[in-house]
This record gives sequence, C-alpha cells and structure tokens, in this order.
Amino acid sequence: NCGTPVLTASQAAFTCADVGANTVTLTVTDASGNSSTCTSTVTVADSTAPVAACQDLTVYLDGTGNATITTGDVDNGSSDNCGVASLALSQSTFNCSNVGANSVTLTVTDVNGNIGTCTSTVTVVDSTAPTAVCQNITVYLDGTGNASITANDVDGGSTDNCGTPSLGVNTSTFTCADIGANNVTLTAIDASGNIATCTAVVTVADTTSPVTPTIADINSECSVTVTAPTTTDNCAGTVTGTTTDPLTYSAEGTYLITWTFDDGNGNTTTATQNVVIDDVTAPVVPTLADLTDECSVTATAPTTTDNCVGTVTGTTTDPLTYNTQGTFVITWTFDDGNGNTSTATQNVIVNDVTLPTASNIDTAYAECIGDVAVDIALVDDEADNCGVPTVTYVGDVASNGTGCGDTITRTYNVADAAGNNIDVTQIIILNDVTPPTASNPVTLNVVCLADVPTATGATAWVTDEADNCGTPTVAWVSDVSSNGTGCNDTITRTFSVTDDCGNSITVQQLIIVNDDIAPVADVAALTDITETCESTPATPTAADNCAGTLNGVPDVTFPITTVGTTVVTWTYTDGCGNTISQIQNVTITGVDVGTTMASDGITMIATNNNAGVTYQWIDCETNAPVPGATNVNFTPTYGSDFAVIVTENGCSDTSACVNSTVSVDQLTMDEFILYPNPTTGQFTVSFTGEIRSIEMVDVTGRIVMTKTMLNQGLVDASLLAPGKYMVRLTAENGNIVTQPIVIGQQ
Repeated sequence: NCGTPVLTASQAAFTCADVGANTVTLTVTDASGNSSTCTSTVTVADSTAPVAACQDLTVYLDGTGNATITTGDVDNGSSDNCGVASLALSQSTFNCSNVGANSVTLTVTDVNGNIGTCTSTVTVVDSTAPTAVCQNITVYLDGTGNASITANDVDGGSTDNCGTPSLGVNTSTFTCADIGANNVTLTAIDASGNIATCTAVVTVADTTSPVTPTIADINSECSVTVTAPTTTDNCAGTVTGTTTDPLTYSAEGTYLITWTFDDGNGNTTTATQNVVIDDVTAPVVPTLADLTDECSVTATAPTTTDNCVGTVTGTTTDPLTYNTQGTFVITWTFDDGNGNTSTATQNVIVNDVTLPTASNIDTAYAECIGDVAVDIALVDDEADNCGVPTVTYVGDVASNGTGCGDTITRTYNVADAAGNNIDVTQIIILNDVTPPTASNPVTLNVVCLADVPTATGATAWVTDEADNCGTPTVAWVSDVSSNGTGCNDTITRTFSVTDDCGNSITVQQLIIVNDDIAPVADVAALTDITETCESTPATPTAADNCAGTLNGVPDVTFPITTVGTTVVTWTYTDGCGNTISQIQNVTITGVDVGTTMASDGITMIATNNNAGVTYQWIDCETNAPVPGATNVNFTPTYGSDFAVIVTENGCSDTSACVNSTVSVDQLTMDEFILYPNPTTGQFTVSFTGEIRSIEMVDVTGRIVMTKTMLNQGLVDASLLAPGKYMVRLTAENGNIVTQPIVIGQQ
C-alpha cells in the first residue's frame, strides 16, 4: 500500500535434479519491512532428447558360426543433458546368414524417458576356414583298365562353421599306370571363400583276371607237341599261358593240359585244353590162303602192317590144330595196341572121303527085348583110314511091333570123324510065354463103409507085381460083399495082373467092415430145464464115427405140461445098431394160485406175490371177472364164490373158489385135500364136513363131466384130457372152495 513491494522467491534457479514439481515461496516485502508470503508449484520438465552417437563395426563369426556385440561396441559417445539412463541395440547376435553389412539401431534413453537413436553398419565377416577330413580308399580298375572317383569318395566328413563346404579333388581318373598308392588332394571351400585341404591315399588295384580263353582240342593219331596259347588282359594286353603239364604226348589216350594266364598284378585265369591221341586207323586187313588136309591141319599165325606200330602179328581164340573133318574158319585179329583192330579169316579144310569098315552081328534068341541089350561092343571089327570110327545104336525094327513072337532087326552105324559111315545089322527073335507074378494085397480092417478105399487108385495095394519082360498092368476087377449092409461085412476085391504079351493072373484083397463104436454125445450132460407152463426141449445131438451127426430121440411127447419133474431119456442109434442114451430133467413149476383169508374173515388174499405177477378176481357163479379186482387182495361186497386168475411169466391159472357170505356169516370152510395130485385118472377128496357136490372145471371155466361118488369122496377123471383143472367142492352149508389138480397122461 505504500509503494511497490520487494518480491523475493525462495528458489529462482532449477536443474535436472529439480525435474518435477517444486514448491517455491514468494515473499513480498514493502518499504516498511512488512512482508507476506505465498507458495507456488513450479514444475520442471526435461524435453531435450539425448544425443545418440554411433560408430560402424566389423565382427567375425566364431568357429560355431556365431558373433555377439554390445551397445558399447556401437556407441560412439552418446550423451544427454540430464544423463543417459540406458542404451539398447536392435540386433546384438549374428550368424552365417548375416555375413556382410547389417544396419543396427542404437537407442539411447535418458533418465527422463527421452529417446535418441542412431544407425551403425555392423559388417559380419566369416574368416574361419573349413575343416577338411580325408579317408583312404581303394579303387578297382574295370575291364577296360580304367577307374574313377569323386570328391565324396575320399571325403571323411569335412565340415564348416557356416554349412557344408564344396569339395573337389585334384585327380579323379586312374589307369593301369596308376596301380598302387596315389596321393589325392581334397579341397574344401566354404561360402565365404575360405579354403582347407587334406590328402587321401587312393590305392588303385587291378582285380580283373585275364580273359579265360576257349582253347581248341588238339587231335593226333600217333603223337603231338603242344604250343602255349595266349589270351588278353585289361592291363597286361597279351598274356601267354604257362603249365606244369607235359607238352609232348605220344601214348594213346586223352590228356588234359591246365594253362595258367597271369597278368602280373596277382590276377590269374586258368583254362584247359584236351590233347587227344587217338589212333583210329586199323591195321591193314591181309588176304589169307586156305589150309587143307584129309586128316589134320596145324595153322601158323599170319602178320600185317599198321600206320603207327609197323608189323602186327595176328592172334586168335580159335584152335590152331584141327583133327576132325570139316571146313573150319580161323578168325585172326590184328591189334595195333591203340584199340584199333582188324580181322581176317582163314579157311582150314579137313576132308576125309574114305568109308570105314565093319561086319554084321550073329542072330540072337530071347523071351524079352530086354534080354538082348544094345551093345555096340558086338561090332568088334570096325576100322577107318583116319583113326578109330564110332559105333552107335541106330534102332530096332520089329516084324509085328508087339514084342511077342516078334523078329527084331537091330541096326548099328559105324561112322568116322568125317561123317563117312556104314550100317551093320543083327537079327533078334522074341517069344514071351512066362506069366507075371504078384501077391494078394494085405487084408484091410475098417470101421465104416465110407472108410473102404474106392476102386479108383486101389491098384496101389498090389505092391509086388513083376514080369520077366517088364512091368505088368494091375487092374481092378470087382468088389463082392458078404452081406451088403456095411455092418460086419467082408468085401472081396479082385485085381488082374497082365503083361504086354497077354500072360495074366488074378489076386484078391479082403476088406473087413465092422462098426462097433457107439455114438458120442456132443454134450456130456444135458442141462436141466425149468419152466412155468410147458417145455419143448431142443433136440440134442451126438457124433458118430460113421453116420456123422445123430439127433436124439426122446421117450416122451412134447410139449411137457405136467407139473413136476419129467425125466426125458434121449437115445442116439447109428446105422449098425450102436446106441447110447442121456437123460434130461424137465420141471414144470405151474403158477401158485393159493389163497388165504384175512383176519377179518372177509378179505381174500392171493398167496403168490412174486414180481411181475398180475391178478384178476372172478365170480365163480358167473365165471365173470369182478370189475377193478386186480390186486393181490380182494374184499367181496356181496355173497358168492370167488377165485383169482394169477398170470406169471405168460402163464395163467385159476385158484380154488372161496365162498363169501358177506353180511350173512363169515367165510368159513373146513380144509379139504385132493390126492394123488397130479393123477393119471382117479383121485380122492378128503373132507371133514358134509359134501353137497363135487365138480371139475377146466381152465376156461367150463364144467366137465366126471363120475363122482360122494359117499366115498372118489372122482374118476380118467376120460379127461391131460392138463390142469379145478375141483370145486360145495359143502352142506353152501360154502364153496376149489383146489387145482393136474391130470397126467395114462
């Protein structure tokens, strides 16, 4: 209020340290020294970007193909008014793909977040050479003598930090001149032109054998000298064969020369060559003159010539000396020793034309031709110019051919070795008057007529027939029986014995037939038979020595129906009356048709309770079945006489009738007895009470007629057919009871 006050601020100057909000106090002081203050917020801001300064840089990739730079490598003194907070590069790592110039941005950030940038060229350089790795190899020349390789063949795994280097070799082709070890340089160049080399040993080998030639056979007849053959080789050119086998051959045969062809590089080939010494020319065939004589000839071996051996002397398997008549051919063989032969024939002629001499023999007389044997010794003056002639029997010529009263002209031939011959004869007069001889054959004893030998072949029983002139003929003449039955019979069998001239006798043989052997039963003991109703036993058999099988004959009539045991006698009789017999027991048991009364005095009970038995109770008054009464027990419902039909094993029988006085009195009945039972006719009824009547009932329920004497209890059933019946007794009180009885054959 009093003038212009003096203004003073608590802070008038600011630095980078004050960047941000600052509180400044303003003091106003007047001339009187009065003052007042207020505060103000002074915000200091840094908006000046840093100065980024870059420098270019060259970096080198390491052995792995990588390089790294820092901000310090690029920064060329970047600055800021308030201070640099951080430096950053747009790229700090480099690899093989970055080789060359690369633009890298350097970002400079000050402490207040102001940014400045600059760009630097970072040159990436690959100065690492590849690693060349070699491997030694062996290559083989081909059939033309050449071989080739590639860089990969000798590369042992060359590498580079920036990929696979390209490979090359200084030598890639080889010939026969390079056989052995050869140094080959492998050069590896990477993408940056860095080079590395290594040396590989390439061994050139020749493993191709010389060509196996086909060598023609050498053929000669007598001898040959062989010249060494040649072949070709990929490196050596022409190769001459060598052998350890002989080169000169003069012996007959086929020889094999093995030739070896060696190219000098350790490769060999073998080939074989056949040398055939084959003399195929036979000796010259000579012309040989005939050799002749009348009694004997001895030949000398002839000779001829051959292309390889010169003179060849003939050989033969034929005789050299000939003493018999005829023309003979000697076959001479000329062999040159090499398998070639020629043959020539030579005739040897021995020809005797002079006849031998001899005289006829004196006449002979005999009964049989056998009495005058053929005897060449009877010709005793035979002679010949070339030696002793041969006398042989020619034959006999008979005047009638029977040998009986016959004149025989016997001829002998006298012949020399040349076949010249004459005949001489002898007259023989024959007359046989002596009959043959023989004994009666032995007597035969046989049992059966069938045992008598048949007439066919029976002549063999005459065993000693004989005749002065030969074997007589035995013939069956007749058989005569003493009784013709074949039982205790004597048969006289006659044979004739006749010689060739009709002289004859007869002999006889007795054959005695006597069958005294009884038959033999086929079964030692016949099996007993037990049946319920009836039985017809099977017919047994016996064996007989003469009649064969015999059937037994029983002494009873079948079927057997009689209850009890029947003894059957079986008899076997042969044709000569010899006999044996056997017995067989046949038992007919019958069906048990007994009945009893229950303790109630009303119920009737069948006593047969065997398994499988069936029952039918009947009313004896009507002979009709009681409906439904088929059990072992039966209780009547009304008064009457009742019986039960019992069926067992297919056989049926009816019980005695029992009286029932149901509702009147209890059934009472005194016991009665029938005897004999079985019976063949008459039987007696034993009863303690009074009898009103006695009736006979057959198995059909029919009453049959009988004679009955009630006062004596006697019944005559002799007129009834054999079988089973019921005896029905009526007592004085009216009760009825029945009992079975069997009527047998009389």
